Amino acid sequence: MSRAQRILAVAYGGGHIVMMLPVLRALREQRPDLDITLLALTTAARVARDAGETPLGYADLLHLLSPGEQTQALNLGRALQPGNTHPDISEAETVAYLGINAWDLQQQLGTEEAQTLLAAKGRHGFYPLHFFRSVLNHLQPDLVLATNSPRSEQAVVDAATEAGIPSLALLDLFAIGAPPPEARERTSPPSGEQKPRGGPSAFVGDAFAARTRHPSRVCVLSEAVRDNLIRAGWPPERIAVTGNPAFDALGAPQTHAAGLALRAELGAPQRTLILLALQPEPATHPASPGRQGDPHLPERVLQACIDSVRPHPDWTLIVRPHPSQPSPALPGDPQLRVSAASEPLHPLLHAVDAVITGTSTVALEAHLTGRRVLQLLDSIAAPAMPFLALGVADAACHLSDLPQTLAALLAQPSMERAAVRDGPTAGPPQGGQLPLPTFPTTWGRSGCSLSTCGEGRGGRLPLPTSPTSWGRSDCSLSTCGEGRGGRLPLPTSPTSWGRSDCSLSTCGEGRGGDGALGGQRGQSPSVGAPSTAADRVSKQALALLAAHPRPTPPDPA
Repeated sequence: MSRAQRILAVAYGGGHIVMMLPVLRALREQRPDLDITLLALTTAARVARDAGETPLGYADLLHLLSPGEQTQALNLGRALQPGNTHPDISEAETVAYLGINAWDLQQQLGTEEAQTLLAAKGRHGFYPLHFFRSVLNHLQPDLVLATNSPRSEQAVVDAATEAGIPSLALLDLFAIGAPPPEARERTSPPSGEQKPRGGPSAFVGDAFAARTRHPSRVCVLSEAVRDNLIRAGWPPERIAVTGNPAFDALGAPQTHAAGLALRAELGAPQRTLILLALQPEPATHPASPGRQGDPHLPERVLQACIDSVRPHPDWTLIVRPHPSQPSPALPGDPQLRVSAASEPLHPLLHAVDAVITGTSTVALEAHLTGRRVLQLLDSIAAPAMPFLALGVADAACHLSDLPQTLAALLAQPSMERAAVRDGPTAGPPQGGQLPLPTFPTTWGRSGCSLSTCGEGRGGRLPLPTSPTSWGRSDCSLSTCGEGRGGRLPLPTSPTSWGRSDCSLSTCGEGRGGDGALGGQRGQSPSVGAPSTAADRVSKQALALLAAHPRPTPPDPA
């Protein structure tokens, strides 16, 4: 008798585990016989347990190393532990995670070179390929699921490719700015190489798009993202437009109702509620080659937001740390509140009036719930996520201009698509080239640039090749032409323009909608669709299982 088909799902915390969990639920609903193992990494473990999962961690797989290797790994982990702890992660898991990854680097590079890489990149240099070869050999999955996160998630996909096991990766956002393959060095090692990911690269843009070892299938937000990956050298047949499962619940009636109740509890509408979604600052980022990140940027962002709120007694700042960050210690002030990372995000987004962030996925989620979004541009990662040019943010500025930019944004009538900008610095990096292709819109196929605002109908917006309205022109994207809001339509699920029978919000009826993402602003990508993004991803996973059946071992004699 053949065994049940096995799936290994691997995800880090934050938006990665939030993408993965709905897919696992959908898979179990469609195929209750599946044997699914979830490896929930670092902060993802608590989120997974809260959702009813029983995830594994690195500590549960330490036995895959020999006794001598275990001792070596644990010693390395303890040495790396200072400064790499989190209250949601046990000491045993922290030491195992750090130690196995450091041990793996030593197997690949040798002790001296591994130490050099760790000194330069810390845990961001991890790429535990050896370890995940052992994990796959131990668990024998028929399919590997992961997201676009690097480190362990990239390693498990690459190890699966080596072993001939199909894999599916979920890409959360846009895959912006990848050059053609011949213009960059590899960021995934080809078969047979032991070099870990993270070496020098000519790539400037999305690191996931720059990979040259691809999963069997990647599930993306929209046709625009699919086009970005194809331009980066990905085979079109490996890309499926499904939407992001993390956004499925945004428009649920119970989520909206919980947000309204929370809004009243926090004193609105008498008080203006502002959410700050904090993030750690990376030490380096491919979008800003040669620049070093400021490790104190999160503290400077927090202080600037506090200073911007205090002159307005009827404003409340709600500070939400990234899942990898500790909760900040705020001064005793009725204008300041902390939202723990363990609290549900989506009701909070429905509760607030505006969201401030840098490059977090929270910006897109906030936009989809109809909140006004202000992007801070001080991070070295900001050029990789030009939310203003994409129509996700309503305003963009540096910390020095935050007080006046935030005040101007909040002075706009509710739900207006204001375009408050910080001059040329708020535009796309390097002179105004739009980094993301768009879809047919109500502005039409006019042959005009965005700065001249023609009135054509029925096609694509031309991509400007010179500085445009978001940086150096007298026509703002929020008012140009006849678009009634003018934002570039960026669908987050399959639309009637692409390869699906459902539009973003009207199941085939819409042509652009009235919001930046092609449907009504404040509406979830899944509303009105015949299935959720999680359903569509699960169908892709099941198709891979059906197309790659594992041979049944012969019955014992």
